[in-house]
Order: sequence, then structure tokens, then C-alpha cells
Amino acid sequence: MRVVSADKRGRWDLVGFMLRLYRAVRDLRPQIVHGYMYGANEIALLLGWAARARVVWGVRASGLDMRFYDWPTRLLWRTGAWLSHGADALIANSEAGRRFHIDFGYPARRFLVIPNGIDTDLYRHDDSGRRQLRMQWGLSDDHVLIGIVARIDPMKDHETFLRAAAALVATETAVRFVIVGAGSQASLARLKTIAERLGVGPPGRLGGRPPGHDGRLQCNRRHDLLVGFRRGLLPTASPKPWPAKKCAWPRTWAMLAS
Repeated sequence: MRVVSADKRGRWDLVGFMLRLYRAVRDLRPQIVHGYMYGANEIALLLGWAARARVVWGVRASGLDMRFYDWPTRLLWRTGAWLSHGADALIANSEAGRRFHIDFGYPARRFLVIPNGIDTDLYRHDDSGRRQLRMQWGLSDDHVLIGIVARIDPMKDHETFLRAAAALVATETAVRFVIVGAGSQASLARLKTIAERLGVGPPGRLGGRPPGHDGRLQCNRRHDLLVGFRRGLLPTASPKPWPAKKCAWPRTWAMLAS
């Protein structure tokens, strides 16, 4: 498989990025252009039209509350709902996601639902990796490490994770908490402020990658308990030996010590 990078340098790197991407699509001459997620889907539609190719959108969100997002994101969502009628097919990874997008204005007749696949042999608790991670982070074997692996996003509700951490450390001294996820420096600074106010900070580390980071396996296989929060929904937890949800390499991370 040929991989081509359009080398997008930031949120507002638009003109140069689109030119580079258009040249790549012109050279590849695809029959199908498949976009994933918001912003990329809309660009995929324009490129598909230019290349006279079929266009498929991949959508993953459900239950988003637009009040927690800035105006460019809200505008992108409204524009996406309108442009979605130009795609040949829409693929959601859950029935909840399909219903959410239909309610938002996406065309129901073009939807397919293909659930996420999880390799349960690969994503299982790793005892040796657990010991290695503790050595790198200066934790003893007696510490209970509780983590959340999710991008720093309002709907992931990291604040509730921090509040739960604050409630737990009031009675348990052997617990440690870690947040792993991509996010802006402003988002991380906000989490740091909340953590300090709740008494579960300051972070031991903020930004960059953990020492010896080996990607998603370290994210998901080496904690004692992985939890997931969703604003407006009940939290979920995945203790060992249950397989954890797949995650990508984090660009930024924070380790919060009680």
C-alpha cells in the first residue's frame, strides 16, 4: 500500500494542504475516496468530485453536545450534515452513531453500520509490561494504576475522571491516576488546573511521550484499571483481563499523582 502525507502543519494550514492533497489524488487516480471523521470527510467529498470517484464517509461520533465546542467546530458539523448528501455511502461504527447523525441531518438511506473490530489476543493485560511501566514511572507494585486513554475532548469528560480520582484518594493512598491522550497545550493546562484544585495534582509529567513509550499496547495493557467517561452517560471500566479499547499513539499526555 502506498502512503502519501499531505504534511498538514496545523488547523489553519488549508491552502497549501489542499493543493498538496489534490496533486496526490490527481496522481493516484482513485476509484474510491474514503474519508474518516469530520473535516477529512468534507475534504474527501471535494477530492472525490475532482477525481470523478465514489466517495465514502466514515463517521464515529454519537451524542455530542455542541455547546462544548468552538464556533469553527460547530460550523464544520453543520456544513458536514449538508455535504453528507453528496457522499455515495456513509459508514458508522454503531447504531447509536447512525441515529445521531441522521437526527443531525445526514441521509438515512446511505448509512451502513460496521462495528469496530478488536483483536482480543493483542489487547489483553500485560503483566511484564505492567512491571516495566511502573519502573519507568517510579511506581511500586503495590500502587493501583487507574488510567483513561482518550483524546482531550469535552465529550470524553476528563473532569469527571479527576473528580472520581479526588474522591478515591481521600480514602485510598495506594492509587495513582494517568491520563493519556492527544490534546492542545491549552486543554492540558486546563486539566492541570482542575487537578490541582481537586487535590490530585500537580501532574508529575505534562506533555511529550512517556519514557520507553511503545504506543497503544502500553496505553491499554499495562494499567490495573482502564476507565472511560462520556459526558451525559454512565462511565465504563475495563479491569484486567478484559481487552481494552484500541487507541492511537498519544501526542501529549499527563501523569497525575495523588
